[in-house]
Amino acid sequence: MVGGAPLVQNSGMEPPSPLTPVRARERRDTDHVSPLAGLDSEMGVAVIAPGRSRLYEEAGALTFSLFANLESVRPLVERHVELTGDGAGPLLASWIHHWMALSHRERILFARFRVETIGEHQVTGSAWGEEIDSERHRLHRDPGSMRLRKAHLIEAKDACRAFLVFGKSERDH
Repeated sequence: MVGGAPLVQNSGMEPPSPLTPVRARERRDTDHVSPLAGLDSEMGVAVIAPGRSRLYEEAGALTFSLFANLESVRPLVERHVELTGDGAGPLLASWIHHWMALSHRERILFARFRVETIGEHQVTGSAWGEEIDSERHRLHRDPGSMRLRKAHLIEAKDACRAFLVFGKSERDH
């Protein structure tokens, strides 16, 4: 259900399957996210949000929750982006690729995202986070160890849904 109970019922005993849809607002509880330590090929996640702007914001946060527990990440660094893409899926992929590449290059964990403008072929927005601190941040994986392989976006009247597929980066093979 989009407006009701969460799609995932987690007893805390064991995480759901990597392909189990996770409601966007549950992303801050990273106990349900597998640390991906044994990722052999691909892992898919789903994000559901009331609109495209919110979906991009939630997809960014969910992506970074795959790397670390975001509760300890402070908004000390801000970065801004303007991106273009050929349609809804490619534009979402550009959004995720940009933040992952920037994180890897600058060693920053992003925990908060805001979309300022969004259209059919462009998005502008910002992200906040801080430099990775191994003393304070519990890393599940290095931000450069994964890459987004596929992004699929479905828009409906009541919600937007995104399906993201991640795999090991080429340097891990």
